[in-house]
Amino acid sequence: MKKRLLRAGYTTVCLLLATILLASCGQGSSPTTGSETPKTSGTTSKENTAAGQEVVLPIGVSLNLTGTNANLSIEVSRAAEMAVAKVNATGIKVGDTVYKFRLIADDDAGDPSKAVTVLNKQLYTDKVNYLFTFSSVTTLATLPTVDKSPNVLQFALTNSKDAIGPTHTQTFRLTQTPAEIAGPWVSWVSKNRPQVKTVYTLATDNAGIQAGVAAYNKAFAAYGLKVVGDQTFQTSTTDFYTIIDKVLAANPDAVSIPGSVPGPAIISQLREKGYKGQIWSQTGLDPNVFKTVGAAGMEGVMGIEMDPASPLVPSGIAQFLKDFQAKYNTAPSPFSTEFYSYPFVLASAITKAQSTDASKLIKVMETQPLDSPWGPISFGGQGFYGINRQAYTPAFVSEAKGGKHTVLAAISPADMVDSQKQLYGN
Repeated sequence: MKKRLLRAGYTTVCLLLATILLASCGQGSSPTTGSETPKTSGTTSKENTAAGQEVVLPIGVSLNLTGTNANLSIEVSRAAEMAVAKVNATGIKVGDTVYKFRLIADDDAGDPSKAVTVLNKQLYTDKVNYLFTFSSVTTLATLPTVDKSPNVLQFALTNSKDAIGPTHTQTFRLTQTPAEIAGPWVSWVSKNRPQVKTVYTLATDNAGIQAGVAAYNKAFAAYGLKVVGDQTFQTSTTDFYTIIDKVLAANPDAVSIPGSVPGPAIISQLREKGYKGQIWSQTGLDPNVFKTVGAAGMEGVMGIEMDPASPLVPSGIAQFLKDFQAKYNTAPSPFSTEFYSYPFVLASAITKAQSTDASKLIKVMETQPLDSPWGPISFGGQGFYGINRQAYTPAFVSEAKGGKHTVLAAISPADMVDSQKQLYGN
């Protein structure tokens, strides 16, 4: 009798526990609502979330906020924030899960060791799987770690050719570097500014800028322009008068400044010393250059800037330029369009792959066109870089007229690829 009572009691307890467990399982499987706080996912392969749940994907952004590129870093950060806000307005749907981005920005001060510290913090503390890096210094410093991180994707804003290559499978670039732009840009200038026969180059000792110098010097030679001087200086330089004396002594038809950081100071001091020739700044100028140099000093300066009113500028980029101007009361530099594009490109890759896994995203980015403010873009570069990690988007030939940049011509992706084959044989 006692044994039967014990068995009956045991059965009752088991049934009660089973009922509790079933009830708790039912509660756990109920979908979350849009009003709940989105879940932050550091590991982007987690896609077994409840139906309708929002998952936040953190993106690590490494910026030079306290160094010589501080103004440009703040600008590109704002551009990325604007893009993320647009992406998050609708979200990125993968199955029944809606993903949204969250930017985690840190200051690397343009220092390689600090860039590595930022990278480690973002990878191992913030648990990010996607990285946006600004500058060649930062990108080259982080490559050894990123190369060994198969779950990480890096989108780099850098001019350095060394940032792209067969061993750097996790790094992609939208930056149109001098290797893409120099040939068609110089070709256009040689045809439309035939009075220019000699060029003097001024550039910082930054690795990415020096890569640009090499690309432009190669293009100058290919199109019959003679380089009569090539002066290198430190990024922190502000007094260029001694250097400009050498420029004036060489009497070049044009001065080429393939680097944005000292551009306004060099232009101002060239004008102050009476230089009357052409001034070319081919890697983007500070958006406040008309305020610092003045409209008269900038008149005739040629570069790669964009005018949102130009029909040659894609509508998505033109709208961004207008929105940025309205929001921050200043025009963005060409660098900002790249950081603005990255979130859209990443969102498009996730949508097409129906996954947040890096290996699946890489396959999509290597083989399919992706949606962006530029329109559909594809990653190529196999012939030149040995791997399809370079996006080709339009670039421009611009000239300062009446206190603003005017677009004179557009350089198409096909022009860039053809020029690379002509200049480099691949």
